[in-house]
Amino acid sequence: LTLACGGSADGPDASTGISTFSPDDENDEASEGVWNTVTTVAPTSTDGTNGTDSATDAETTTEVDPTDDATTEPFTTGSDNELGTDGAPGCAKLDVLFVISNSATMDNQQPQLTSAIPAFLETIQSELAGFDLHVMVVSDDDTWGIPDCKLQCAENDDQGCEPIGPQDYPCDAYAPGVLEPCDAKRGAGQTFPAGLNAANERCFTHDRRFLKGDDDDFAGAFTCVADLGYTDGGASRAMTSMTRAVSPALADTCNAGFLRDDAMLLVTTIDDEGSNSWDDGADVWAAALLEAKHGDADALVYLAVTTDGWEKVSICNPNGGWGGKVPVIELAEGLEHGLWGSVCADDYAPFFADAAALVLEVCESFEPM
Repeated sequence: LTLACGGSADGPDASTGISTFSPDDENDEASEGVWNTVTTVAPTSTDGTNGTDSATDAETTTEVDPTDDATTEPFTTGSDNELGTDGAPGCAKLDVLFVISNSATMDNQQPQLTSAIPAFLETIQSELAGFDLHVMVVSDDDTWGIPDCKLQCAENDDQGCEPIGPQDYPCDAYAPGVLEPCDAKRGAGQTFPAGLNAANERCFTHDRRFLKGDDDDFAGAFTCVADLGYTDGGASRAMTSMTRAVSPALADTCNAGFLRDDAMLLVTTIDDEGSNSWDDGADVWAAALLEAKHGDADALVYLAVTTDGWEKVSICNPNGGWGGKVPVIELAEGLEHGLWGSVCADDYAPFFADAAALVLEVCESFEPM
């Protein structure tokens, strides 16, 4: 699957914070190709006069007409159909994957992420109440905790990992039989976050590496497992973790039971770098996600909360970037149903609300296998 199809991409509009993609070839058909309909929603907007950022609750989708480069007509996302006890209009099952970078550079973003979790939980428990939910959280690491804490804990008589780690670091996890092989597997669902500002405890009482919507204390367990904190200053490998999380290798082992053929898949990646494309890229990531849904683009919604530093109108870069697309944004704009927002936004909750609206809309055309 090739995402670069000869179009030109514009940054977020100065007045709306909405990004659109405009194909260069006026002969392209609107119903063909992953680039023809683009949905990108930024959780903030810029007024275009003084560069001041302001929050917006707009839920906007832009449909690009390849025969008319001059205008685009926005329309409101979401559906007039409300969910009842029998489920969504076109689907009843939803697999939700969060891939959250726990690199040290994410320290500034952790408060926004933590504050957005209750709002997102309220959304999926109310607007998406009819769905049979699976929820899994994955980090960008291939290790467990802070590697150097194993020796530091021993020096501290297992009383925390200071000075290199937190005082509440779970040193007892290094005892035989406590950690599981999947705890240190890249792409495996998190159940035991450990690090600076992390939960530092085992979050689940069951053996699964994901939550079900009817689990006891679903909200508390999700808040715990999403509290990844950070572990080191290494580069983010969030996208590699994403592709492995949905790969057949982990779907049959660590993440067994999470992905369902008859469920829609909602993937959210949260990182502040936007790329680990030295060994892959947007086309590889798209292929992996589509393979997980057997090539059905209408069974997949992808969200990216990432850096917008390359955009001409940018929250992360107030002076504006050079106008290019970080690979993660390229992925969001290339898939049939994708949105992206700035990781530098003050509040992620509006973005997650937009995600729920988009899922409802996509559900109307989804036909389970």
